[in-house]
Amino acid sequence: PADPPNALRALAESEPGDHIRLERVTERVEIDLDSLTYLSEHGFIPGADAQVSSRSPDGTFTLDVGGHAVAVSADLSQQLYVAAG
Repeated sequence: PADPPNALRALAESEPGDHIRLERVTERVEIDLDSLTYLSEHGFIPGADAQVSSRSPDGTFTLDVGGHAVAVSADLSQQLYVAAG
């Protein structure tokens, strides 16, 4: 069944082609300055829309955020909560 509107799920559960909106990050990310800075520099902050471009065998996601490719590790993708965008 389709997710109800605005249902949050981990980015890790997304598939290539999905349109998503970052809704929240976990506390683990909030205290990880490197991850926060990386996401911020690439414009992938809460409220940002993106498209999942690909998912590599190791679980790394490539997102299209405003025309820019952003790589998100498998570990980080489990800490980012998204809704269908």
